[in-house]
Amino acid sequence: MGVDLMIFSNHKIKGVTYEERIKDIENKLGKSIQILRNIPHKRENEPPKTNKVKDVIYYIDVDDGKDYFEELNEIPIQLNFEYFTGLRIFDKTLEMHMGLSSKYSKWLNYLGDDYEKKRNPKESIEYNRRWNEFKKFQFHLISKLGGDKIVYFNDASFQEPEDLFYQGRELNEILPELEKVGTFLEIQNLYTKYESIEDDDEISNVGFYEKIK
Repeated sequence: MGVDLMIFSNHKIKGVTYEERIKDIENKLGKSIQILRNIPHKRENEPPKTNKVKDVIYYIDVDDGKDYFEELNEIPIQLNFEYFTGLRIFDKTLEMHMGLSSKYSKWLNYLGDDYEKKRNPKESIEYNRRWNEFKKFQFHLISKLGGDKIVYFNDASFQEPEDLFYQGRELNEILPELEKVGTFLEIQNLYTKYESIEDDDEISNVGFYEKIK
């Protein structure tokens, strides 16, 4: 199995009950959360993909969303946006899923490695195009949900502190625990200084962050 990229942000979603949280999410997004049950798990009800923000559908595809929340304090929401496919919303943070390869090595190479960009120019250009579309929507969505900081890291090296997200801890509490495992750099360094990062650090122990202005 490969090592995957994990993406988390803080948020300001309010509410104690499942219904209160769903209502606050809908108010913040200005859109309803639909129930599109995925039975018998063959995607019959999955809406067609779109790359237009105005046509994005937010939906829950499980029958027991309330039970899931009461058991795990988590709300999984799917999206039909081509480059941003879903969220897992925890008490104080949320996890984001991309509509492009999330293998950590590919993500690093396509966005930062000049050698990889020259070796696979078409793939690299397309990945960067899709990444930029993901980023535009990411900022749009996380801003609406009240987040102001995003972190990126791999799911192997940082596995133990990663559990703190699922436990409902604040992002500013989790970051120091992540930094006990490895270095966190502003994400611009990935785009412009990848070779020096690779030379100076064990790349598997490097994560990235950015602030939403």
